[in-house]
Amino acid sequence: MDDQHLLLAFVQWLTSFPAVTKPVKDVADLCDGIALFELCHSVDAKRFKLLQTTDIGNNWVFRVNNLKKLYRMITCYYEDVLNQPVQRLDPIGVNAIAKDSDVGELLGLCKLVLFLAVQCEDNVRYVSPIQDMDPDGQRAIMILVEAVQKQLTEERPTAGDVDGMDSTRIDEERLLTLEAELKRLLTEKQTLESQYQSLRDENTDTVLRYDEVT
Repeated sequence: MDDQHLLLAFVQWLTSFPAVTKPVKDVADLCDGIALFELCHSVDAKRFKLLQTTDIGNNWVFRVNNLKKLYRMITCYYEDVLNQPVQRLDPIGVNAIAKDSDVGELLGLCKLVLFLAVQCEDNVRYVSPIQDMDPDGQRAIMILVEAVQKQLTEERPTAGDVDGMDSTRIDEERLLTLEAELKRLLTEKQTLESQYQSLRDENTDTVLRYDEVT
């Protein structure tokens, strides 16, 4: 699955939240950082203060400033809240996003936002909308989440880094829990849809029999 398809799945997930008020019609609309800021603000309003100026048009200088602020806040959240060493994450070229709408760099930033949301304390709120996506969209979202998880676990801590090891193990367990919860929600949804269809079929049969009698 290429970067463009992954980004489109991310946009579908992102725009499912009422907190994201900025119109996002395509991936280019993410390059000023405003919609991403809004999502992060819904995750933690104290750490992610909303931008004062949002009407920046195509001014790449303002876009760079927005993205730098967002990236700095994200890395702080990873360290302070998720207890993850940010040096393991791939660096994000915010200049390339602001100036050239670089798809690869933008995807890297979006992955961090997605992972942050599904790992936060109120993660069910951000995991649940994934069940309403089509199978390809769900698979794309899981690819993005697992990509960040892989970065965080590639470099194993040294023997003396016990705290880092515990944090990584806990994070892996949380990801497995999220995946299991998503599968459970999808199974429940399919069951309910099947039951609903059965009830509709039964109702149709009843109506037809009634019509025959009358």
